[in-house]
Amino acid sequence: MVGPSGTKKAVVTRMPRAPVVPPDARPSGIQNKTDHPNHVTKRLLQLSSGNKSRAKHNIINTFQQPEYTARDIEIRDGVWKVMGLMERFTKAHIRFELNNIVALKKVFNTLKPETGKIIGCVASGGPGGEDGWYDLFTNEPKRCALVVTIIGNVLMEQVFQHAFFGGKEAQKELLAIQKQYQREDGFVRNIKYAQHIRASLGEETHRGQFSGKIDLTPLPLSFHIHVKEVILAIYKHLLPILSLNPSFTSNPAPTARKPVLGTLYTLVGCADAISTFMRLDPHTVYYFTPILKEKKMQTTHPRRRTSWPEEFLETNIARAKHDERVVEITLIGGVTAYRQGGWETQDSGVEEGTVKYVDENGKEKGIRSRVLTQSWVHSCLKLEATVNKLKHETGEGALDLTDVSEASSHLLPDSCPPGH
Repeated sequence: MVGPSGTKKAVVTRMPRAPVVPPDARPSGIQNKTDHPNHVTKRLLQLSSGNKSRAKHNIINTFQQPEYTARDIEIRDGVWKVMGLMERFTKAHIRFELNNIVALKKVFNTLKPETGKIIGCVASGGPGGEDGWYDLFTNEPKRCALVVTIIGNVLMEQVFQHAFFGGKEAQKELLAIQKQYQREDGFVRNIKYAQHIRASLGEETHRGQFSGKIDLTPLPLSFHIHVKEVILAIYKHLLPILSLNPSFTSNPAPTARKPVLGTLYTLVGCADAISTFMRLDPHTVYYFTPILKEKKMQTTHPRRRTSWPEEFLETNIARAKHDERVVEITLIGGVTAYRQGGWETQDSGVEEGTVKYVDENGKEKGIRSRVLTQSWVHSCLKLEATVNKLKHETGEGALDLTDVSEASSHLLPDSCPPGH
């Protein structure tokens, strides 16, 4: 999967294909095919005439998989949707030519400490010192990746890792639950959290909608207020970069900001629905695996490559054979689902008391993990010697973004002439 220009999402392992189900085990109107599960699911929803409980029963009965597999697909597709929205945002607002180094240095000088901290944690200027950091902003693909990682970092901290996004009224009770069950297993606390969140959203509403798709997940009372707070945080982080876009700064009217804020509202709202959907599941703990910048990636090594593009010269090939692919910018971590116990039966649910295991003492058989999405990064090729230098040295060339920002503040005059 391709991310912002120059970035690539790692290939994600698809969910196991559902077995072919005998015709008598499926509702009428469903063909004997499971090669296209999305088409089959849409048909089942149509046949259910809006009855969500019937749709849930028909979907699980048709594919004959434990209920958590359907939920995993919803989480996976939801995270992919957020990634797609972030990419669309960069295409609409971040793709522009930038050659004005004076303006860029001014941006460095005005970066908020919080923004500088985010960028410094998730991106690397490499061994090029100041030039390496400037390249992250002047190079369009890298600038797009940088914006994606800023948005992703805020979503991670304020949405996906939030105990109950938009549920401000329930925060005290959730903290009390955490304290009460602090010595219990994490899966026990997860069940208690889910029970309290369901009660906060309303049990009747929950029964009708929790079994549906993410888009149908009930929303807490403070949802819109919380979304606006997150949008404001993202906007403040991105404003210095947006100010480099001539089309953004050419129109000072407040309405000029509407497309930016509107896109961010859709993005944050979608992320909130995923977060709420995760928290409502008492059976699963969802975890975003952290990724490290300047880490070597496991890819097909150039030394073992047998074919090269026609335009590659011998000198290019010789150079590439000594390169290592390294994470330059971390965009968003992959999602892993953790569940207690061994393998589950086909009719296993997720509600307390409905989880069924293949073995009689299945609940005591450790913990299972399932990778739903892989991490999304922007990578680059670097000489192996350079990689080793980045990993083992902190001398010349290993400048932090804050160092560059401080240097820029000394180089810039109090005011710059127009157009510079």
